[in-house]
Formats: sequence, structure tokens, C-alpha cells
Amino acid sequence: MFATNKSSFAHSAFCLKVATVNLFNYIEPPQACYEFDNIYTEHEWHKKLNWLNRYIGNYHPDVIAFQEVFSPKALRSQLEHLGYTFFAVIDEPTLVTSISTKILLLRWHHATLSCAQNPFYPI
Repeated sequence: MFATNKSSFAHSAFCLKVATVNLFNYIEPPQACYEFDNIYTEHEWHKKLNWLNRYIGNYHPDVIAFQEVFSPKALRSQLEHLGYTFFAVIDEPTLVTSISTKILLLRWHHATLSCAQNPFYPI
């Protein structure tokens, strides 16, 4: 995942804040990943969303790379509300196998960082 904040690019042509954030199983309830019996409650999900809002509000990164995102549409929506209008996903998890212990194994083919095309800095 990759997101950029259009308004923050204007603050300085010489300063670019880059952050990388492992969201540790960012998946909307009632979905599950890794363990099917370990699903976020609505309260836990909102705590996760609020934590990310506070993090971004405190650090104001221009570019953010995310890991462990299993609900990219939810993340895109959350970031749009925070002013991050450029968002790209270059790889999504795929189901490899489901084992009897109810653990879901996922595989990624590529790194989860990409450069989204930005009108201020064309690729």
C-alpha cells in the first residue's frame, strides 16, 4: 500500500516525510486473517482506526507505506478522510492453504510499496 497527502507536499519543496507502518492485521470485522477465531470486535476495530488517525495526525507524513493490510478499501477510505488522495496497492494476499488448526496462510508476490502517480511529481 502506498498513500500520499496532496496538501502536505505544498509545505516545503525540500522536505519529504516518509513513514512505514505495520498495521498488524488491518482487516474489517467480521472478516478474519491468520486465525478464524480471532476476529476484531467493533470496539477493537475502532480502536485500531483511531490509533492510525492519531499517528498520522501527530507525524503528518507525506508518504506512507503500509504492511499487513487485508482491507485495502477500508484503508483507502480512512486515508481519504485524512487528506491522502493518492493510494496504490501493488499486491494483495492470496490464500495458499487452510489448515485444520484454522490458521490462514497468505502469500505476497511483491513488496507492498509502490509509487503512485502524483501530479506534483510525475513518474
